[in-house]
Amino acid sequence: AGVERFETQGINAQEAADIFTGWVKWGVTSRNAGAQLEVRQQSFERGGSTPWPYDLGRRDLILRTRWAPSDGVILEAYGGHSRVDFSAAEEGDPDVERDVVQAGTRGAVLQGPLRLEAGFRFNNERRLPVAQLHARSWLQLHPVIGFGGEVQHSRWRDDDVVTSYQLSSVLTPLHALSLFAQYDGGS
Repeated sequence: AGVERFETQGINAQEAADIFTGWVKWGVTSRNAGAQLEVRQQSFERGGSTPWPYDLGRRDLILRTRWAPSDGVILEAYGGHSRVDFSAAEEGDPDVERDVVQAGTRGAVLQGPLRLEAGFRFNNERRLPVAQLHARSWLQLHPVIGFGGEVQHSRWRDDDVVTSYQLSSVLTPLHALSLFAQYDGGS
């Protein structure tokens, strides 16, 4: 848990500002699993003769979990809610209230020279994709050569879909020299 507070009167004691932040984290762990709950709250007030007076409040609630069912396998899930309230002191400037929910899951398999990762994320923020799916792989054949690929698929609220992919390889013939190739594409 923690609390921070900063207050100033600004230039010539005419631009008052106050920032107050508090957070609490609680976690439990076992040999191969864990969970963490985090609550954060922040307020920022600016007034006086400043040209940008406003009040801002933000509250976050986040839950993270991780489980390693076997060596080289990791599964994670997370979810969070954020609320932001912004009030401009100038007349005619709009107040903003925003509630954002984000949740997702990821998994990774690390077996010898092979690394596989995949994940899914949901977000209700209107300026971000509503759903994203991604997958990544990497094969390190030898300490001097490796290659892999990545694909990401995003769906937006207006039913637009964007898919991107990347193929890459790295060759390290000398300790201080790496050569790489990369190809990107998508829609």
